[in-house]
Amino acid sequence: MRTMDERIARRRRLVTEDRAARRLRRILTLLAIAGVVALAAWFLRSPYLSIREVTAVGMSVTDPVTIAAEAGVRPGVPTIDVDGRALEARLLSEPWIATAEVAVSWPGAVSITVVEHRAVAQVGPDGAAVVVAEDGTVLEPAGDTPMPVVAIEPATTRAGERLSDRRIIGALRFVDALPPDLAAVTRVEAEGEILWATVPGHRVRLGHGIDMETKAAVLLAMLETDAPTGAVIDLIAPTRPAVRAQPELEGELPGPAKGEVSG
Repeated sequence: MRTMDERIARRRRLVTEDRAARRLRRILTLLAIAGVVALAAWFLRSPYLSIREVTAVGMSVTDPVTIAAEAGVRPGVPTIDVDGRALEARLLSEPWIATAEVAVSWPGAVSITVVEHRAVAQVGPDGAAVVVAEDGTVLEPAGDTPMPVVAIEPATTRAGERLSDRRIIGALRFVDALPPDLAAVTRVEAEGEILWATVPGHRVRLGHGIDMETKAAVLLAMLETDAPTGAVIDLIAPTRPAVRAQPELEGELPGPAKGEVSG
């Protein structure tokens, strides 16, 4: 019986020691894993993997690098903390920026590519006009820079919002299709739904805001034929333009030529 008791006791000690050894191995393994994770976390956020450079291309009016810095993307920030999509959304909140693409490159570079809107005309009454882009986006209050004038009251003057008035969009397309030197001295107004343009020496009846690129091309061709100064050019039907040597009486709208329909 004594021999059996000693064997059982030794067996129990071995089992206990084995369990303790396994527990110790588990603890050491967990500590090793925790150490590796902690080291990796430190390394990811260390200066070795932080942003070293933020660059941008495609801008002429805006400053994407400054915008990125204001959004928390600047040299010294851990690369892992940079959210490219969030930065793109921040850039697109700027009225002048039409498109934005952000590329984050490890170990520490951010490159920004933007496409800015083109300022086409100032829209609105004198003293309260706003600069508007080719797609109708309001960019900023109008300044002293010479540019085409669309003297139609916009529905909003808030930067970043887009105008949808068909008359304004038509007027923008018209002046955008003109050569810059002519466009800069062109003024477009509306009498009801009918658009009128004033260019040096002529009043131009444009009609509704459709086929505006064609109407601009026809106008250029007619101006090259030395239309009489002061003549009213009627482009309501651009395939059948008309020139009236005498200006219309004040308040009188010229009717369409025979066979024409309102455009």
